[in-house]
Amino acid sequence: MPKLTSHRITLTAAVFNAADAVVFVAAGADKAATLARRVEGERCEDLYPSQTIQPVRGDLVWLVDRAAAAKLTR
Repeated sequence: MPKLTSHRITLTAAVFNAADAVVFVAAGADKAATLARRVEGERCEDLYPSQTIQPVRGDLVWLVDRAAAAKLTR
Protein backbone atom coordinates (compact mmCIF):
# COMPACT_ATOMS: atom_id res chain seq x y z
CA MET A 1 0.00 0.00 0.00
CA PRO A 2 1.51 3.34 -0.98
CA LYS A 3 2.15 5.87 1.75
CA LEU A 4 -0.68 8.35 2.10
CA THR A 5 0.11 11.93 1.32
CA SER A 6 -0.38 13.57 4.67
CA HIS A 7 1.12 15.79 7.31
CA ARG A 8 1.71 14.53 10.84
CA ILE A 9 2.10 16.21 14.18
CA THR A 10 3.48 14.27 17.12
CA LEU A 11 2.36 15.32 20.58
CA THR A 12 4.01 14.01 23.74
CA ALA A 13 2.32 13.07 26.99
CA ALA A 14 3.65 16.32 28.46
CA VAL A 15 1.61 18.32 25.94
CA PHE A 16 -1.58 16.43 26.76
CA ASN A 17 -0.92 16.62 30.50
CA ALA A 18 -0.68 20.42 30.24
CA ALA A 19 -4.04 20.67 28.46
CA ASP A 20 -7.21 22.10 29.99
CA ALA A 21 -9.08 18.97 28.90
CA VAL A 22 -8.25 15.63 27.33
CA VAL A 23 -11.04 13.50 25.89
CA PHE A 24 -10.78 9.81 24.99
CA VAL A 25 -13.53 8.17 22.95
CA ALA A 26 -14.19 4.42 22.84
CA ALA A 27 -17.11 2.83 21.04
CA GLY A 28 -18.11 -0.71 20.27
CA ALA A 29 -17.97 -4.11 21.92
CA ASP A 30 -14.55 -4.78 20.40
CA LYS A 31 -13.13 -2.07 22.71
CA ALA A 32 -14.66 -3.44 25.94
CA ALA A 33 -11.84 -5.73 27.10
CA THR A 34 -9.09 -3.25 26.28
CA LEU A 35 -10.95 -0.36 27.91
CA ALA A 36 -11.50 -2.39 31.10
CA ARG A 37 -7.82 -3.38 31.27
CA ARG A 38 -6.71 0.20 30.56
CA VAL A 39 -8.99 1.84 33.11
CA GLU A 40 -9.25 -0.80 35.86
CA GLY A 41 -6.30 -3.09 35.25
CA GLU A 42 -2.68 -2.92 36.29
CA ARG A 43 -0.59 -0.03 35.09
CA CYS A 44 1.31 -0.93 31.92
CA GLU A 45 2.25 2.21 29.99
CA ASP A 46 4.09 0.20 27.34
CA LEU A 47 0.88 -1.63 26.46
CA TYR A 48 -1.47 1.30 27.17
CA PRO A 49 0.33 4.59 26.41
CA SER A 50 -2.89 6.43 27.27
CA GLN A 51 -2.12 5.65 30.93
CA THR A 52 0.59 8.32 30.76
CA ILE A 53 -2.09 10.94 30.17
CA GLN A 54 -2.96 12.53 33.52
CA PRO A 55 -3.64 16.25 33.12
CA VAL A 56 -2.01 18.28 35.88
CA ARG A 57 -4.72 20.95 36.12
CA GLY A 58 -7.16 19.92 33.42
CA ASP A 59 -9.90 17.34 33.10
CA LEU A 60 -9.58 13.80 31.77
CA VAL A 61 -12.87 12.73 30.20
CA TRP A 62 -13.84 9.34 28.81
CA LEU A 63 -16.75 9.15 26.36
CA VAL A 64 -17.79 5.53 25.93
CA ASP A 65 -20.88 3.80 24.68
CA ARG A 66 -22.59 0.96 26.56
CA ALA A 67 -20.93 -1.70 24.43
CA ALA A 68 -17.42 -0.40 25.15
CA ALA A 69 -18.25 -0.02 28.86
CA ALA A 70 -19.73 -3.52 29.18
CA LYS A 71 -16.71 -5.00 31.01
CA LEU A 72 -16.13 -2.13 33.41
CA THR A 73 -16.90 -2.99 37.02
CA ARG A 74 -16.84 0.49 38.55
